[in-house]
Amino acid sequence: MANVTQNLFQGLTKLLLAISLVTTSYSQIYTQKDVEVCNSKFSLAIDKNLSDKPIGDIIAEIGKSFTGTDYEAQALEKNGEEQLVIDLTGFDCTTFLENALVFARLVKKGKTSFEDYQAELTYIRYRDGSIDQYPSRLHYFSEWVYDNEKKGIVNDITKKIGGEPLKFDLNFMSTHPESYKHLKENPEFIPIIKDQEKEISTRTYFYIPEEKISYMENKIHNGDLIAFTTSVNGLDIGHTGIAVKESDGRIHLLHSPNVGYKVQITENPLAEYVKKIKRHTGIIVLKASEPDVLNKENFKLEEGDMIFQDLDCGPLCDAIEKVTGGFNGANFSHIGLLVKDSLNQIVILEAIGDKVKTTAVDKFLSRSSDADGNPKVIVGRIKPKYKNIISKFIEDAKSYLGKPYDDVYVMDNDSYYCSELIYLAALKANNGIPFFYLNPMTFKDSDTRDFNPAWVEYYKNLNVKIPEGEPGINPGGISLSNKIDIVHIYGYPDGWNGRIR
Repeated sequence: MANVTQNLFQGLTKLLLAISLVTTSYSQIYTQKDVEVCNSKFSLAIDKNLSDKPIGDIIAEIGKSFTGTDYEAQALEKNGEEQLVIDLTGFDCTTFLENALVFARLVKKGKTSFEDYQAELTYIRYRDGSIDQYPSRLHYFSEWVYDNEKKGIVNDITKKIGGEPLKFDLNFMSTHPESYKHLKENPEFIPIIKDQEKEISTRTYFYIPEEKISYMENKIHNGDLIAFTTSVNGLDIGHTGIAVKESDGRIHLLHSPNVGYKVQITENPLAEYVKKIKRHTGIIVLKASEPDVLNKENFKLEEGDMIFQDLDCGPLCDAIEKVTGGFNGANFSHIGLLVKDSLNQIVILEAIGDKVKTTAVDKFLSRSSDADGNPKVIVGRIKPKYKNIISKFIEDAKSYLGKPYDDVYVMDNDSYYCSELIYLAALKANNGIPFFYLNPMTFKDSDTRDFNPAWVEYYKNLNVKIPEGEPGINPGGISLSNKIDIVHIYGYPDGWNGRIR
């Protein structure tokens, strides 16, 4: 955190020195006020230690800090050739979403010069990250999704959470050039836009119909990016915004609504808001990818670190991973705890096989690999504010060594599965107050809502009833805890949301 904070302060200094009152060049337009607003967002990041949070929470926090900012129609339509337009004093729905995402990525990466901001905004806003006249801007939001998923900026999770296939028939820009300043003034761009529309229209997207959003709401998280599909002929997306979880426990929409309105959070939850806008037909859900700042060359494991693993053990591991998505969308089927053995060597304490045991770190890491041959493992560390429990956490975890493995995955039977071991050790260390939380277990397939065949076969062989609805915990759920920081990535677990440049 110290290095990130230092980088943030250095970036602020550069901002204060760099900018004249108004700057206009071939590639950029901005004002001193934009620099001041940019400066304030990086100050906010320092004050609230935002770099320690998951990127979705940073997006939501930055987005909320723009509450009250005016809506500005056609915010990017300026005179002359295509330029990077920066306006942090007024947004349309897309520029609001873009800027919240840009600031969040910069905060995570510790890059806070104004030049970094310009480069990141350009990379996200333009096809393949570079400006090459008006058609290079990602005008249709479905194309924005496609291009930024290809860059590893976002991951379209709509299909994964139960979305239905959708194809767009785009032609609005090419058939309404009079509505677009640069097409009206440069008719030679129209055939280029028309070709782009044809290309986008060949792709299959997925969306959640408006009547099904309430059923999928628990799969939408704070800081996810929301695009609203539209019934308007020739268009794809009619509005965009940011999902925010409010005090009522529901997902609401943080957005820049329309002319005459300001950036705000909807009074009604997302599922109810969509139904009030006739032209909205459903939503596409995007998750921002975590930048690879977690992949550190000189990283050192510490006693008390939790190791999350994507095991490749067949249908049973797949069934475990499908129940709860983990940090950054990753699939985890196993977890272990870093402890020191009798020789003062770091080993991993885990419940696996027939009992609770310790395993050499190298052996643990070699169990499964990503496409680059790196372990499909990430490391979680208890946040500094809870460091007083770490030594007791380790001690209590060691007390389970030799205990039998819990094949049935239920509590209170004097046998233990991997995440149950972590839960109970943390519970004891925290004086009997839950540190991580149990939830009703489900063994049903999220797509079919029937019991996963792997679990049916598994429990049939045990001659035990499937413990559907019983309290339990899994590695993915622990990886999402707000009491730990993800501090390192060895490799990419399946489901990981993007790989960043």
